[in-house]
Amino acid sequence: MCIKESLRTHPPVPYIARSLTKQLVLPDGRKIAAGQNVAIHVFACHHNGTVWPDPEVYDPERFSPENSKDRPSHAFIPFAAGPRNCIGKQFAMNELKVSVAMTVHQYVLTTDQKHQPERDARSVLKAKDGIRLYIKPRQK
Repeated sequence: MCIKESLRTHPPVPYIARSLTKQLVLPDGRKIAAGQNVAIHVFACHHNGTVWPDPEVYDPERFSPENSKDRPSHAFIPFAAGPRNCIGKQFAMNELKVSVAMTVHQYVLTTDQKHQPERDARSVLKAKDGIRLYIKPRQK
C-alpha cells in the first residue's frame, strides 16, 4: 500500500499522450473525434480531490481493499492503462517491493528537514535538486 500511495503522490510519468482510434464522448457530452491526439495528466488524475480526499496527504490506507473497492478502475494509473499500458509494470512493482524491503531492512532513512524537494515534471517526475537523505545502518 505504501508503494502505491508513493506512486499516486509522485507518479513516475506525469502525463501520457494517445491518439484516439475512435470517437470519445466526455461525461459532459462533448465529443473528441477519432485521430485526435490527447494528453492525460496522470499527476492531476492522482490529485483529483473528488476521487482522492485530501490528495496532498500521504495515506497508504487509501489502497486497502475496503477503501479501493468503490474507486474507479482508472483513477490510479502510474503505468498508464488499457492495451498500451507499460509492459514492465509487473517487473517494476516487484523490483520496487524487493528494493524497498531490502533497503529498509538494512538501513534507517531520514530526510534532511532543511531541504524540501521541489517537483520537476518533464518526461519523468523527479526532484529538481534531488532528495537529500541520511542513511544509517541498522543495528543488528
